[in-house]
Amino acid sequence: MRFLILLFLLLSGAVHAQDRYFGLVVGSLHVGNDNLNNFNPGLSYGKRWGRRLGTEWHLEGGVFHNSYDEVSPFVLVGVSTHLITLGRAEIRGGVGTGIGYYRTLAEDLKDDYGIPNIGGYLPLATATLSARFGGTDFRLTTVPPDRDTTAIFNFSIARRF
Repeated sequence: MRFLILLFLLLSGAVHAQDRYFGLVVGSLHVGNDNLNNFNPGLSYGKRWGRRLGTEWHLEGGVFHNSYDEVSPFVLVGVSTHLITLGRAEIRGGVGTGIGYYRTLAEDLKDDYGIPNIGGYLPLATATLSARFGGTDFRLTTVPPDRDTTAIFNFSIARRF
C-alpha cells in the first residue's frame, strides 16, 4: 500500500508534464529461456515533459504480471530522444531506471550474486526503442537478462490523453 501512495505522489504533481499517457504492457520474449512466462499483461500511467531539441523525460508507474508468475508494481524515470522520422512515425530511443517488485527473483539474485534488495524491490535499467504515431507509442524495451537468459524484450503500447 505504501508503494501505491508513493507512486501516486510521484506522478500527481511533482512533475509539470506536457503529456500524460496510459500504457498497456503486452508481453515479453525471453531469448534462450523457455522456463519463463512470456504473457506479461499490465497497465501503467506516465507523464512526459521537456521536449527541448527532441529530448523528453518521463516518469511512469504501474503494475504487470511478471515472468515469474507474480504481480509486480514498478516505477521508472527515463529520457528519450528523437532519432529519425520514417513516414508518419517518429522513431525514438531512450534509457530508464527505477524499481520493480520481484519476490522470487530478488531472493535468487541475493543468494546467487549478493545483489541487495529491499523487501523484494530491485533496481531496474531499461533501453527502449519506440515508434510514435501521433499520440500512440509502440515500444520495444530491453532489460538486463538473468543468468539463464540470453536477452529479454518487452512490448508495450502507450497512448497519450
